[in-house]
Amino acid sequence: MISVFAHANNTHTLGNLFSVAPLRKILRPVLYQDAFRTLTVPVGPAIFMDMDLLDARQREVAASMAGAIRAASPGAPILNHPAIACERYELLSRTHRLGLSPVQATRLESGDMPQRYPVFIRSECGANGPETGLLHNEADYTQAVEDLRRHGKPAKGRIAVSYHAQPGADGYFRKFGAFRIGDSIIPQHIQFNRDWVVKANAPDRTETHIAEEQAYCELNPHPALVMPVFEAGHIEFGRIDYGFVDGQFCLYEINTNPTFPRFAGGDQKRNARRLIIRNAVVEALQRIDDGKSSRRSVPFMPLSPYRDYVDTHNWSVLSRSAWRMRLVLRKRAARLKPGSES
Repeated sequence: MISVFAHANNTHTLGNLFSVAPLRKILRPVLYQDAFRTLTVPVGPAIFMDMDLLDARQREVAASMAGAIRAASPGAPILNHPAIACERYELLSRTHRLGLSPVQATRLESGDMPQRYPVFIRSECGANGPETGLLHNEADYTQAVEDLRRHGKPAKGRIAVSYHAQPGADGYFRKFGAFRIGDSIIPQHIQFNRDWVVKANAPDRTETHIAEEQAYCELNPHPALVMPVFEAGHIEFGRIDYGFVDGQFCLYEINTNPTFPRFAGGDQKRNARRLIIRNAVVEALQRIDDGKSSRRSVPFMPLSPYRDYVDTHNWSVLSRSAWRMRLVLRKRAARLKPGSES
């Protein structure tokens, strides 16, 4: 089985994966909070998600978990090793430095000014999107930082990201999304919107757009562009969001706990796309699975200060959240009638 590690506050994304019968047989959800409390970790293939929701010390503990797995089962795949997988700021900075993407990021707390405009300000973690509009010059940027502080939002944990997007000839911005699972790149969607921030499809999306998205999922045209970005970030599981400006690839982010599409229901016009994604996801995860159903766990030894950290956090409360998460996933799976998942 594959252990999938997630944060207690972000388990909803697992639901669609567990709606697929073959995946319920090979995926085992594990909350970081449970592992932190028991100081044990399941043996076998592992996927570490939610890198951005772990603080620095938790990230070190997660790395020691990965080390215990590797020691107990040396050949087991470990996707997104917590010691090296990049989060948003590091990923944007590294891919820009390597010439893989023009997008730049500047930490507000550094006091440095962005090197190019326009920019927008957002949290370094999470998926809530921009906290400002587009800032076109140094004066706009300075004012925006002051406004955030005046509203009680500190500079720490926030970054300015250079904006790289342009609408197509039809006036719609396009945001591409593709999964990486192990060695596989799997296109998920193209989102179309007239707004400069593309968070979802516009209600007036056309039949032409649906056909364009279908072709994207069938042809998988960009693995040579997106795989080097995943590799640079040491990320083997996640979804990359990207776009193009004058034909140049532009990285927006990689989410290590991505939302998978609903594999049944929804817009019937997109069912063919869902089937392509579903089959590719199942095949990719089956290649990672070791074929063993063992529930064996091994202890791991985090850094010594962790004991003090445990004493100041009520992990027992969070472990009840873990129990609820497993219950919800089991109930969701039970509601599915045989043959209803796709």
